[in-house]
Amino acid sequence: MLRKIFATLVIVTLMFTFNFETTKVVANTNPDQPLINTKGKSSLLMEYTTGKIIFAKNEHEKMYPASMTKMVGMHLVLNAIKDGKIDWEDDVQVSSKAASMGGTQIFLQPGEVMKVKDLFKSVAINSANDAMFALGELVGGSEENFIKMMNDFVREIGLKNTNFANIVGFDDENHYSTAYDMAIIGRTLLGHGDTILNFTKIYDSYVREDTSSPFWLVNTNKLVKFYNGMDGLKTGFTQKSKYCLTATAKRDNLRFIAVSMGNNTIQERSQDITTMLNYGFANYSAIKVYQQGEVIDTLHIEDAKRPKVPIIVTDNIYMVVRKGEKLDSLKARIEYVKNSSPIAEREVVGKLIIKNSDNWEARFDVVTAVKVEQLTFWDLFIKTLQECLF
Repeated sequence: MLRKIFATLVIVTLMFTFNFETTKVVANTNPDQPLINTKGKSSLLMEYTTGKIIFAKNEHEKMYPASMTKMVGMHLVLNAIKDGKIDWEDDVQVSSKAASMGGTQIFLQPGEVMKVKDLFKSVAINSANDAMFALGELVGGSEENFIKMMNDFVREIGLKNTNFANIVGFDDENHYSTAYDMAIIGRTLLGHGDTILNFTKIYDSYVREDTSSPFWLVNTNKLVKFYNGMDGLKTGFTQKSKYCLTATAKRDNLRFIAVSMGNNTIQERSQDITTMLNYGFANYSAIKVYQQGEVIDTLHIEDAKRPKVPIIVTDNIYMVVRKGEKLDSLKARIEYVKNSSPIAEREVVGKLIIKNSDNWEARFDVVTAVKVEQLTFWDLFIKTLQECLF
């Protein structure tokens, strides 16, 4: 039984209004979402842990994503590093095509050699097309195969309104996405945790530092410097896409993802993102449910030497609630996926599922606190004998 006692979930239906005098009031076709005023053609606000969409406008309208495309490329590069296929310190020789990308770039030269880490940093901070293309060729083996990997990835995560025709985000009638899909891609990229955020939160840095021509990288997302808690993710701009941004910010263990697409100016884009994030942080908070390493349940395993196994969480567990709500507004349960031995120490055996009063659901891994060994034939013999005698 869970050691935290949760009250019965109360479904609360509330309608929020949120007005800004500096922007037009937009039509709100969803009566269950707040009236947030944005100028971009499409926009969306999502709570990260639950994936719940708080506000959306034209979120499924296909648009040019520009350099927000690179979130997919960065995800694939990080997966390749995680899988041991490439390493941060690997040297990458730049191809002629990578060097000829144009647009935002670090002016790579054909045949130039740069480490994976510096290329990735150039993409995450400066949105460098040449660096992204070089990484794509490295991971995919070719431009064509990397584009296929990008499209395979979005299909795998269930996105039907996104398609890529190139690696870097150049305008093409077959290269499109939506605010909703960009939010899902951003949420997936955030699954890499500090590995990605340690790059995207940097405001400025350098590559080629040990050469006679160091290159200054300045984050294309200026809100990283000027918005409290902002630590990512990816901007975009082309003549057709206009200004767009998939942003994320975290305060007091609460993280949101905000997407704005089709803005006429950088200022409008920044205002849209700021407006959405301000609403999120003003109306929601995160409360601590469990401490890292806390025993939250006992799993009974009949064929184990230790039949009662303590179940723990590996991280501090926080859940989003409306401002002012307390711990007893939540309810939780565990769904086990494994309950037979042998089980390794800290092996994932199920999911802790927590719901708040709005029925938002978050899932967290639960693991065994100890190793669970299977009963041997001799153990079973002794156990049977004891049951017969006593």
